[in-house]
Amino acid sequence: MPGTTNIRFFRCRFIFLFAFILPMALQAQVKTTITGTVSDAETGEALPFVSITSGDTAATPVAITDAQGRYRIVTATPPDIIRFEIVGYEPAVRRTGRGVTQSINVDLEHSRTRLNEVVIKSKRTKYRKKDNPALEMIRKAIARKAQNRIEQFDYYQFQKHEKTLFAIANIPDSVQKTGLFKLVPFLFDSADTSKLTGKRYLPFYMGEVLSEHYYRRQPETSKTYITAQQNVEVSKFLEMESLDVVIRRVFGETDIYDNTIYLLGNRFMSPLSPLATGFYKFFIADTVEVSGEPCYELYFTPQNAMDFGFRGKLFLTADSAYAVKRVELRLTPATQVNFVTDLLVEQEFAKLDSAWVLNKDCTTVEFSLIGKSFVSFHGKRVNTFKDVAFNIPQPDSVYGGLSPIVRMNGFDARDEHYWATHRPDTLTGKEGKIYTSYRQLEKVKRYTFTRDLLLALAEGYVEAGCVDIGPVENTVSFNSVEDVRLRIGGKTNGKFHRHLFLEGFVAYGTRDKAWKYNASVMYSFNRKKNHPWEFPVNLLTVTYEYNTQIPGQGYRYGSSDRLFISIGRGKTEKMTFDRKFEISYRKENNSHFGYTFIFNHTEQRPLAELHFVTAGGTAYHSYVATSFGIDLRLSPGERFFQWQRNRYPLNPEAAVYTLRYKAAIAGLWGGGYTFHQLEAGFAKRWYLAGYGYLDVSLGAGKIFNRAPFPSLFVAQANQGFAFQEESFNTMRYFEFVSDQYVDMKLVYSLNGFLFNRIPLVKKLRWRELITFKVLYGKVSARNIPDATNGLMLFPRDAAGNLTTFALGAQPLMEAGVGIDNIFSFLRIDVIKRLNYLDHPGVREWTVKAELRFAF
Repeated sequence: MPGTTNIRFFRCRFIFLFAFILPMALQAQVKTTITGTVSDAETGEALPFVSITSGDTAATPVAITDAQGRYRIVTATPPDIIRFEIVGYEPAVRRTGRGVTQSINVDLEHSRTRLNEVVIKSKRTKYRKKDNPALEMIRKAIARKAQNRIEQFDYYQFQKHEKTLFAIANIPDSVQKTGLFKLVPFLFDSADTSKLTGKRYLPFYMGEVLSEHYYRRQPETSKTYITAQQNVEVSKFLEMESLDVVIRRVFGETDIYDNTIYLLGNRFMSPLSPLATGFYKFFIADTVEVSGEPCYELYFTPQNAMDFGFRGKLFLTADSAYAVKRVELRLTPATQVNFVTDLLVEQEFAKLDSAWVLNKDCTTVEFSLIGKSFVSFHGKRVNTFKDVAFNIPQPDSVYGGLSPIVRMNGFDARDEHYWATHRPDTLTGKEGKIYTSYRQLEKVKRYTFTRDLLLALAEGYVEAGCVDIGPVENTVSFNSVEDVRLRIGGKTNGKFHRHLFLEGFVAYGTRDKAWKYNASVMYSFNRKKNHPWEFPVNLLTVTYEYNTQIPGQGYRYGSSDRLFISIGRGKTEKMTFDRKFEISYRKENNSHFGYTFIFNHTEQRPLAELHFVTAGGTAYHSYVATSFGIDLRLSPGERFFQWQRNRYPLNPEAAVYTLRYKAAIAGLWGGGYTFHQLEAGFAKRWYLAGYGYLDVSLGAGKIFNRAPFPSLFVAQANQGFAFQEESFNTMRYFEFVSDQYVDMKLVYSLNGFLFNRIPLVKKLRWRELITFKVLYGKVSARNIPDATNGLMLFPRDAAGNLTTFALGAQPLMEAGVGIDNIFSFLRIDVIKRLNYLDHPGVREWTVKAELRFAF
């Protein structure tokens, strides 16, 4: 599904980490578990948001109570004393035991002294909306959003320094003397302490971005120019741009004034959304001073703790503006976000002219892949701003172009002097050592061997100097014609040449005893670092291929001879042996507009139960088509993660528009028919605030003039076990052909909105899905085979039963329901085919599964 990552993407993001993690993860540690409830000593009401710290003095919290006043601490190094503290109450301290599970309940007494600033005091009673002064303040803040945010100005601009760090968390001192770590003691020079947990962490990634931002209100345009970027290189196959997109997916772009906040790959409802008063509970705590500004302090938490929302604090200015001075966002302990164990977003604003400008922005995340006791990670991003200015219009060229992000020439080649003179703040001593440490690490052979081995498993290619051998997953596959298919292939990389690239494979089938092969020569007009598909592409490709194919089956990632696609695919009774020669030129720009010119000559020979026979009884050994075509693609604002030639969309709310035209010419290089083919497509995701999201995909196509069935549109089918978004999952291969069609595919994910309200079920953290797909189409009378037009008959099986059909007056429809996030990574769909149930081999019901790793 768009916006989620498949199993390869997940491995690629985290496999590098395991080179460091496994030596630590195997160390047994005795855990101490502390749970309990904090209440008001007078009323007995539960106290939310009580800060629990280590020791008998205020420090970094190790836990905070939830909306029901509950807390839980699990640690291998428990403090002897924990302290409970919240504004308006006397602090309390309690002693703890080590290595045991214990319950510590605390009743807090009201403070005996009052702060002079306090003018409103929270009542610890059952939450009510009626006569709730906190709700009145929030409504006023929502009503004044437009006057408080910087978008009130016709123009604004600023410069930003973005600093990102990822680390292995909970590092014990003993690790430094074990396994691979004892060979690289210099890595620990950059070890630091987590603000959230107070535990030590060891950085494995550091990245920085310097950028300039420009905004124009009419017409509304927001442009970012990246002037410099550097990072610790994880893999040569992972471009800096893709890594940047992954980081933005994790840390998002928090704008408290937006109705939704994009963070951790999800959309959370903002506490300043017009719907927030029905989604959150709001409480007034105090009036306090924040950086010299009198403010109202408000707590908020979702009414349903499992919904995609935040708990935290809002500090609104104590004047008629009700502007946000400071905000703290955290996740509820019961939230459905996968892998994340804790999160803190801290933002503070300063008044400039009549607007409140962000001057502090820090997001810290703690997450774990397989439970806190196995391995956990620490991530932090800090944004620093300078030179904020209003109403200084720039030339139109600054705001022009479709892409909201532009990378300046040389952005990834800035020297140390440039960074030292352009950073608005300096790196800390420990941060500055990260780059140096990892340059030293590259000289440790045992480390580089372990890293390269793990990356080869994740990337699908084994690097051998200037050649990458693979893809590994295509080495063995299965189909009905070849039985076991064995393949070996490879490609050159940037070490061979920065413009010229070669690629190819050789394959052999154990049943048909036939050799297959492919050879491609690619020339990139842009200089490339590692491979020719790096964004933006400017590539000329010449390909010659002799290979088996399943007609009409296009795959979003990879090809049909991938091992996991071929398993459980069922009988592939309609295949062809294709001899193809193709020349293509593909060009794309930074605005994510691309076009491809294609010349294609293909000779198809039918295999298995596929036959090219006319109504008059004439049998053809093969069918030849020669064509010219152009593909257009536009997706403004698109962001994706790229791994080799595959691109995984990470912001599916960016609309994708496609348009394709192909002209086949009879008599040109043996081409049998002249016809024109036109196709158009559209795809986009809409987020529905706290109620999930809707994915919509539309397609349409038409063929003009006469064409035989091998050149008609073939509906994408799926006979495998795995669910496929792009396919009709109850359809058999080559079941439907059309010369004109319209299709629509809908997926509505409620993100657990219903399951979260069902007792017991809500503890499973499941997310519900609804799917519906419909295909309208027909074959015109001129393309229906008969004894007069010489067209090839639609395929039949060995018994003479028709197996390929034209759609009738009724569209094909299938609908399904699914459960996502089973064990945090599994999706299962039950799909019902609603009509055309009399076709051979068709099942009315089917169950498909998919591995999906997403926050």
